Amino acid sequence: MDDQQMELGEYLALLPSSVGHDLTDQDLVVAAFDRDGRTIAHAAVRWNRHFPEHDVANDLAHHLAGSMDRQDEIARMLVIEYGQAGRGSWLVNAFNGVFQVTPGQIHVHGDTWQTQALTADGWGPAHPLPSDLLAADLHELTVAAGALDQTLNPADPLTTPLFDQLAPDTTTSLEHSSPRARTRIALQALKRLSAGRPDDPAQMQLLAYLICSDITVQDAVLGHAVTGRQRHARTNALVRTFRAAPPPQRPALATTAAAAAFLTRWPRRPVLRLLRHAEPFKSLTALVSTSIERLIDPDDMRQVIVRAGRRSLEQVEATWIAQHDGRPTKHQSPRSATRSWPRSARADDTTRPGTGPDFPAP
Repeated sequence: MDDQQMELGEYLALLPSSVGHDLTDQDLVVAAFDRDGRTIAHAAVRWNRHFPEHDVANDLAHHLAGSMDRQDEIARMLVIEYGQAGRGSWLVNAFNGVFQVTPGQIHVHGDTWQTQALTADGWGPAHPLPSDLLAADLHELTVAAGALDQTLNPADPLTTPLFDQLAPDTTTSLEHSSPRARTRIALQALKRLSAGRPDDPAQMQLLAYLICSDITVQDAVLGHAVTGRQRHARTNALVRTFRAAPPPQRPALATTAAAAAFLTRWPRRPVLRLLRHAEPFKSLTALVSTSIERLIDPDDMRQVIVRAGRRSLEQVEATWIAQHDGRPTKHQSPRSATRSWPRSARADDTTRPGTGPDFPAP
């Protein structure tokens, strides 16, 4: 674990002694922090299994709101659940409208803990709880704001990008490559980034450039990312590339990552979070937004998008070859190529994600 994870792990390890009893699968802890990561308050609550989850969560949320002082100082919150996961999500949803801050989630099971993450089941890797810690007052313990932000918003861009936009003088060969060749380069970069090794900013830089500069490559990368056994690892690589990218490239990368996350059935909340950063008024952004709003099955949509991406690549490649063979053909630049969605799958390009009256809240 890095230093930030260690601080969060130590906080979690000290919670039972601070609360005064062992925490079981009936318990949840709500923790509130100020802007510097200092604890404002933490409260242990017990889940009543004999009543509907929605009612229990609402009752607990209003009780905590009424008893928690210094609400105006709360900058970050966590909901920590023990034993079997699932109740924390109900409580987080109930907090919407009650507190100004949307909490992040942590799951403690046995001697390990996990944070909310962009994975198929919504949880990141398990970390061991530190042992043999000296008792401490949690109000004197500071958890790094960066560690809290990573838990609260794992779909938001990094504060400092890991790479710059690819310089124009290094892209000459790419500009003169065929659409299929550019796609192969992008897929190779995606493969390396999804291999589970430390991220290579140079590969992220190359992948970001190709996705942002060529809509045909963007479609092909998306179609490849959401198929096969490696789809979750590839989608995770797309999300990490978006988060690490410089601001000008984030909208196109967020659109691609949000579409991949939706099509691989990732949790609803991070997909909506990604859409906040996506290209507004673009067909793919609107398509994903509308699909979530109308509860369209991602499996059906995935087949449509994969087929459309392959067909678009074939058509644009044929046009490129004809142009470079000297045969007369209608000019069509790769970036201006139009996605050939079936009519039933198209969404209104003027639909801005998250602004419709019926659009689901994160």
